[in-house]
Amino acid sequence: MSEALLALRAHLKATTGQAPIITETEVIMGDVRYPVSADTGYMSTRENEGNYPLGTVALLVREKKASGYINECADRGWTTVVQGDRKDLLNYVNGESTTSERLSIPLHPLVEATRAPAPAPREEEELPVFEEGWSLNDRNTTLLVPGADFSFAIEMFDRAIQKEKESKRRAAESLRPKRPKIEDDRPREPDIIVVPNAMTSIITMLNAKDFLESGKYVSNADKRREGSRKESQVVVERARPDGRTLKYRVLDNPTRLDDKEWSRVVAVFAHGPDWQFKGWKYAKPVDLFQRTLGVHLKFDDEQTAPTIKSWNVHVLTLSKTKRHLDHPVAFDFWRLLDDFLSKRKAAAPFFSSSSSSARAGPPAAKGSASSSSSSKHHHHHHHHRRREGGSSSTSSSKHREGVSSSTSSSKHPHHHHRRREGAPTSSKQHREGTRSSGRPPPPKKKPTPREVP
Repeated sequence: MSEALLALRAHLKATTGQAPIITETEVIMGDVRYPVSADTGYMSTRENEGNYPLGTVALLVREKKASGYINECADRGWTTVVQGDRKDLLNYVNGESTTSERLSIPLHPLVEATRAPAPAPREEEELPVFEEGWSLNDRNTTLLVPGADFSFAIEMFDRAIQKEKESKRRAAESLRPKRPKIEDDRPREPDIIVVPNAMTSIITMLNAKDFLESGKYVSNADKRREGSRKESQVVVERARPDGRTLKYRVLDNPTRLDDKEWSRVVAVFAHGPDWQFKGWKYAKPVDLFQRTLGVHLKFDDEQTAPTIKSWNVHVLTLSKTKRHLDHPVAFDFWRLLDDFLSKRKAAAPFFSSSSSSARAGPPAAKGSASSSSSSKHHHHHHHHRRREGGSSSTSSSKHREGVSSSTSSSKHPHHHHRRREGAPTSSKQHREGTRSSGRPPPPKKKPTPREVP
């Protein structure tokens, strides 16, 4: 029996196909060493060659490519295994076959032996440790042991798979854009966008829906040729990146809007002349564009009107001939509107407080209140003194005239002297009452409607 070939086969099985270490003189398989010239007992099909040496077979196992194997044998000066013998030899050495017809020395199959008898040790060689026996157990034989329960391995595998899926899901959620929280999912009234009520404007009720909803500009003349009619209002739908669809009312006559509807006006397209805002709740551009987004749309060959430059208005420029550039301009409008609404939401307390103060009216000046009070007190006191004096010649009209002109009495002594003739009231008392009031009460005016800022 060839111990060298059997040792190589056992080494490959124990190390799962790991090739042995091959030096110039030895083949090292773990703790076992054999000379490279050791007989393998495998006969070559080449005439008069005999059995292959161990070094040639070990190189065949190590070198996977035929060219590398031939070059390595040539460098060492060794003979190569014949091409027709390589497959059969490798199958036997790797354990894929139990025997071979080319074995000149019969070998017992490795799987049939449980313990090989140890031959008598030779003086020139040490006794190989592998000759004590070989383990016949491998992964398959261990799993087929009767009564063995390996369900824990399946559970560990399932837990590993679940953990991997969970980590992938978390990674995907971290990359996904977060949808903003919606405080109220109930349907609400759409916001309002106001366009100019003038056919000379670039954007009107005829083409507003095409531009805002589809990002396509169509002139008013083209819309009239298509047979389009002007409507009092249109509804524009806009798909947001978060998947929601928002609706907007577009109109050109906001004079009929009530206070609740005015609170939903979010954008106004300014035409240029300030008469565009006549009759509106906020007729002054300063107040209007503080509460709404101001936008002015013009062509690239037009100059911006001076009034537009003086207002808080964003200017958007359309190409007069290149219609493929319309969509970016419409996108800029929606971007500006989103930024404006986010800022207005952050400043919501300011707008609510200013609206409350506007409804309550401007606070009365402290000086005016004290003036009115002290004036009434002075008038009553003065009139009472006149009655004590017994003078009935001075009429009430003269008394009112004297009170209204009491401020200037010190500058005009003759007027003050005339008052002294009519009543015993001293000028010192009159001046003291005037100082306490600061100034006489203003004449009553006809009340006018107050403008809410």
